[in-house]
Amino acid sequence: MRIWQHLAEQRVLGDGLKRQRWVVVRDTYPMLETTAMETWLDWFPEKVYGKLFTGQKPYVHEIRVGDISADVLFYAMEGDGGGANLLSLEPTGIWFNELETIGLKLFVDGFGRTGRYPRKMDGGPTWHGVIADLNAVPENHWLPMMMGEAPLPDDLSADEVMQYERPPGWAYFVQPPAMFERRVGGELQGYDVNPEAENLKWLPDGYYDKLVRARPKREIDAKVLNKIVPLVEGDPVHSEFNAEVHVANSDLEPIPGYPIRVGIDFGRRPAAVFGQLIGNRWRILSELYAKNMGASKFAPMVSRHLQQEYPGYEVIAHGDPKGQDQTQTDERTAYQVFAANGVVVRAAPVKQNHIQTRLDCVDMVLGQVDGGVPRLLISSRCRLLRTAMNGGYRWPKERPTVGEDRKPVKDRYSDIADALQYLLLGGGEGRALVGREGRGGRPAGGAVKAYKPKSRRRGRAG
Repeated sequence: MRIWQHLAEQRVLGDGLKRQRWVVVRDTYPMLETTAMETWLDWFPEKVYGKLFTGQKPYVHEIRVGDISADVLFYAMEGDGGGANLLSLEPTGIWFNELETIGLKLFVDGFGRTGRYPRKMDGGPTWHGVIADLNAVPENHWLPMMMGEAPLPDDLSADEVMQYERPPGWAYFVQPPAMFERRVGGELQGYDVNPEAENLKWLPDGYYDKLVRARPKREIDAKVLNKIVPLVEGDPVHSEFNAEVHVANSDLEPIPGYPIRVGIDFGRRPAAVFGQLIGNRWRILSELYAKNMGASKFAPMVSRHLQQEYPGYEVIAHGDPKGQDQTQTDERTAYQVFAANGVVVRAAPVKQNHIQTRLDCVDMVLGQVDGGVPRLLISSRCRLLRTAMNGGYRWPKERPTVGEDRKPVKDRYSDIADALQYLLLGGGEGRALVGREGRGGRPAGGAVKAYKPKSRRRGRAG
């Protein structure tokens, strides 16, 4: 229907006709024939709009209705030369059907071919460009990375990072999910159909209820809940996290009058999380992370971020207690390096950096609401932290031996998750966890939903 809109709105050329040429692209011809073309002919039957020619590839629907004269080419990317053949065409526009199967280079190259018909000397197209549709894809697909829904890979060069900047004029729309999670006290109890889901009146009764049966959670998230899912294996550490509840729809801005609080994880994959504690609620505003970088380089990055993003704000920073240790290559501690760059970091108050205490601290905040509002809200700009909380920060598939604490997988997701732990602990959540006074002298749990920490000591039977 979007294509038909552009055909109808095309300016009349010198011969009295509205002329355009469109290309519909799919990965294979069998998929093209059984999906896109079949649907297309439901909307544009040949007896009304013109003959569809399938004698040779690509197939062509010659639409001849009133003053509209348009060719719609159905093109599959089969074979090594598929992309090159597509780029030899001169269309008005391209529709990439099921964009998850199309690479970024082909998409951008195809975009560059649009607008070449009708020719400018003949009047040119009224509109030209690319439209596309896709299901929710894994986080390593170029589209969620370009649109800010997933973090960029660590190993990209500066030039490659620029490739993923969202170009001006590109619009991106996320369709309502078919179902919502039903949670009670943070625990998943089932799924409810979203009344705003597409096409409900044309689907069989109970269609989505049957669809979620006996399916793994990650598949339900992608295919039914329309979520971008991390490319990881293992159960998420923070099962209480719910992106619809704990992630803002837009970038969060700092609120004047409240200090900027920072949680920092050191090491060769350093990470920092920046937020504010407003009353009893945490607002996570931004993040920083790096690969193969020590404190001497990361500290100036954090200092510069504070100056650029939060000028004039008081800063309270807490970090990994191990940051007080000297390294083998530098007699200065990470804390001293940060202090030299104007950022005073205190050790997060957690004895022996105990992992279960840190995890329970985050789970406590995730499981609480204050005045009907979740106590933790993450800005949409925090791509790595969002992905980490949504399953990137995960348990290993292997079980620990009897008597050992289970520890999350160590990777870039764990680094940013650790930074969040130090941020919350530094803000007093550790005191609240053990029932002592929390922020502002308030008894912990006095005005929030109760929380019971979960035991994570698991092991094989001996």
